[in-house]
Amino acid sequence: MLGASLLKLVKFGFGFTSIELVVLLVGMIISFLVSLIVIKFLMSYIKKHNFKVFGYYRIILGIIVLTYFFLQKYNNLKIINDNINIKHILKL
Repeated sequence: MLGASLLKLVKFGFGFTSIELVVLLVGMIISFLVSLIVIKFLMSYIKKHNFKVFGYYRIILGIIVLTYFFLQKYNNLKIINDNINIKHILKL
């Protein structure tokens, strides 16, 4: 993350106001501390439990994501068909 952030800073420039710089630094520090807490929690969880819950979570999330995209594609096709039907009606 640090490397990607530095690359974006080099690419887009370092033209920050002092307030923007403070917000950026505070955000970086808070995200670092939260990541340490989460990693510590997950490591302790893994030591006490197995990966079954993670597996179930991934399967359920996969089904939800696939359903969402399937419904999006179905709705887009329905909209396209409705537009074609309307154009066909207007030509008559």
